[in-house]
Amino acid sequence: MTLDLANWAEIAAAIICTTCFLYKPSVINRWFVWFLWLTIIIELGGKLSTSLPIVKNTMYSIFTGVEFAFYSIMFLKLAESRTNRKLILILQACFFVFFLYNLFFIQGIGKYNHYSTVLSSSILVFLSLLHYAGVIKSDSVTYSRWSIFFIVSGIFIFYAGTFRIYLSFNYLVTNMPKEIVWLYKLIVSNLNVILYTLFSIGFVLDAVKSQRKT
Repeated sequence: MTLDLANWAEIAAAIICTTCFLYKPSVINRWFVWFLWLTIIIELGGKLSTSLPIVKNTMYSIFTGVEFAFYSIMFLKLAESRTNRKLILILQACFFVFFLYNLFFIQGIGKYNHYSTVLSSSILVFLSLLHYAGVIKSDSVTYSRWSIFFIVSGIFIFYAGTFRIYLSFNYLVTNMPKEIVWLYKLIVSNLNVILYTLFSIGFVLDAVKSQRKT
């Protein structure tokens, strides 16, 4: 099993988050520490199950739901206005209705449910923009702190960048089966590096800010 740069960036982010959590627990690192290690387990499990595509696809499809739940709950906690919280709850409900229907009746268990990934990416990009709009309108220092800004920016850049490749997933698999591996490594892996680098910066800034308060 060979780890690529994206895997190492992910592991580094998890170690940094864990270190920050042990050094100075905060809401942010408490949110992320378990999620990042779970993500690593899923990624390593995916590498080990390459010869078992049904297992691998099912695992990644289910994790799409877990990933969306985590990020959307984070945005729900960050939302200051009642209107935004209601909107996020509606989007969560719509996603999970589609996610379960797609998992069991459309693409099914055993296949990678990229329709759910496309919907998840769309909503998370929208929620990132919604958060940015809230920061611009808000006078709250807590709401616009830099640690959250880097984390939300990582989410925005990653999902906005990968949206097109997942939207074209069926076409790429059918017409460009050899190129899709190269495209995935070029686009998704590099965007993963950016995602976890920005997460790591956010964790460190959060820990430094927490230390200054004491």
